[in-house]
Amino acid sequence: MKNISLFLFLSLCTSIFAAPKLKTIGKILKGADVAGDIATAAEIFQSLLSLAQGGDAESQFKSGNAYYFGRGVEKDYKESFRWYTKAAEQGHAEAQFNLGNAYYFGEGVPQDYKEAIKWYTKAAEQGHIKAKNNLKELQEKISENLTKIETQLNDKKKVITQLKTTGIFTDSSKGKYLVFKDDSDQKN
Repeated sequence: MKNISLFLFLSLCTSIFAAPKLKTIGKILKGADVAGDIATAAEIFQSLLSLAQGGDAESQFKSGNAYYFGRGVEKDYKESFRWYTKAAEQGHAEAQFNLGNAYYFGEGVPQDYKEAIKWYTKAAEQGHIKAKNNLKELQEKISENLTKIETQLNDKKKVITQLKTTGIFTDSSKGKYLVFKDDSDQKN
């Protein structure tokens, strides 16, 4: 279905646009920069957007790219995220990867590592190499952070133990320090 829709789109473009414009269509579909021909890029984007609105996952993905990179339309991460989501929900691996990136970097959506992992995993399950690499890197980052938190927690436990043995500890519910008298205070 994806290939048929793309074929129909290219066939339509062949009959509507001149040969130089067809090269521009190919550049947009491949993600190349067509900034030199803004009017053509905008015209082609409208054709692409029509297919995307019709539910074609590849066109939705390419529309997401167009918004992300500002090709044929103004750059808009929120719109890019919206189109990547539509394509990703249909199982488009590259869109799933880009959605993972959007969540990881907080582009067009609040940063959310849990959602990034979810979408990287979906793309990785389809054999997406970059998603596998990003997923591994993110899991390592989380593991490192957990190790740091455990170390900090252990350090705090040691300090609390030391404070208790010296007679000083923090009453966190009241935000006050309580001091217990030791033997040296009783000698006076």
